Amino acid sequence: MTINRQLVLCTLASYLSSLPGEDLQHQVECLDAFSATGLMGLTWKKRFKSTVNVTVCDNNDTAIRLIEENCSLNNVCTRTTPFCSAERTRPTYYYKGANSNCEAEAKENQSHEKDSRVNGAADAAIEVLHTDANIILHQRGFDFVHLDPYGSAVNFLDATFRNTRNGGIVTVTATDISSLFGKCPQVTLRNYCSFNLKTEYVKETAARILISAVVRAAAKCNKGIEVLVTAALEHFVFVAVKIHRGAKFADMCVNKIQEVLHCQICEERVFLPDSHAPLENAYLLLPCDCHKEKPGKTAVKLGPLWSGDLYNSEFIHSMLCETNECHNKNEKLSSLLQSMLAESQCTSASDFGHQMTAASTTLNASHSMADKRGLANSLGINLSDRTECDIDNNSRLNFEVNDDTEKIGEEENFTQRKKRKRNDFDVEPTMPAFYYNTHQHSLARKDIIRADKMVQMLRSQGYKASRTHFDSQSVRTSATLGQIKEMVLKYARLGKNDS
Repeated sequence: MTINRQLVLCTLASYLSSLPGEDLQHQVECLDAFSATGLMGLTWKKRFKSTVNVTVCDNNDTAIRLIEENCSLNNVCTRTTPFCSAERTRPTYYYKGANSNCEAEAKENQSHEKDSRVNGAADAAIEVLHTDANIILHQRGFDFVHLDPYGSAVNFLDATFRNTRNGGIVTVTATDISSLFGKCPQVTLRNYCSFNLKTEYVKETAARILISAVVRAAAKCNKGIEVLVTAALEHFVFVAVKIHRGAKFADMCVNKIQEVLHCQICEERVFLPDSHAPLENAYLLLPCDCHKEKPGKTAVKLGPLWSGDLYNSEFIHSMLCETNECHNKNEKLSSLLQSMLAESQCTSASDFGHQMTAASTTLNASHSMADKRGLANSLGINLSDRTECDIDNNSRLNFEVNDDTEKIGEEENFTQRKKRKRNDFDVEPTMPAFYYNTHQHSLARKDIIRADKMVQMLRSQGYKASRTHFDSQSVRTSATLGQIKEMVLKYARLGKNDS
């Protein structure tokens, strides 16, 4: 689960770097709802110090003891709160520390009757709650919440979105792989109100099913979500979403939950239209002709699941820049994020490599959390030294920064910057849904085409294409399976003629 903790840390770092200066005047409230040993909360506090107010929560006596011991070993004060759900009075704080400074500070503030007496200790301490996660989530609001329970997280989603603040981020790690991957259909239906099968794109289907559960929970609180990061690695599924308050945002997100028609013969797939009227012949929506060649029901419905984008390219840009600071150029994490970024833009990871190399040479040496806009912030470019930037790839992200860019953050009103237009929120997905396994759809073993070669061939034909982190042998593309097979057959014929 190391990669999971690194993803959460980079998500929090990117979120803090995107906040305007007015928000950073107050501590960002962060909650690790299932802390266990307290490793996640300790990492946040050691990395971001007084910028964040870290709260760790667990309902196990052994876990609370381990959290206090680990904080003591790392010279971090703990602020243990005996939280009682029946009383709404202000709780009493008990301070514990490893060094003499923390202990002296705790004794000095033993009364805790006035806020002015505990402000210094509170900033340097981690708050430890011995309570159920649903209780604290229902009664307090946070800016950043991380859910990593044992198994499914659906039991905690309703409480999470009740008080999480507008513009905040919720990260969810689900480890109930058996239900998400369709091995236990009844459990999937009971927990996620969805149906899944073991297909070649089962990992992405699992991630979209988890996002659909997150969307429903947020919509109950009149909140919409924007998916920032999605990952399905090892034995977990990770999702990070940003909250947008408003019934309109909630309706837009709910409308993006659709069913998928999956052909059980060739594994072609298509989203079913969002219509209340029954479809006369749903098989006609599939680009294949298996229903004509084979008798019986050749297709099955999967879902409902999320049909929108799985990534925010600008946010992942920012995560890539923060990776170097948080993890000392962790190659595995950087490779994963580059793959996600190429996937979100449907470009190959190799094309993005020299772009990041060029951008990293112009990183601002005094990289801070000040206001910067758009891609300039995500790439970390020093605006005073370089006033024009041209990123030439398939997405053609070209922009110019003039000398007045630094003044934009001061001139614009904070509420205007935070407001998101509905038209910009309700946009069509920019990346093709699902992917195809190159080995499974090859003509013969000797005719297997490498994924990179397949991406180049598809892009040369005008299709969107990129590799995917869900499966190293698969390609995400806007082409249909029939078009892919025609291209593979043409490639095989050319190879025979050359030989």
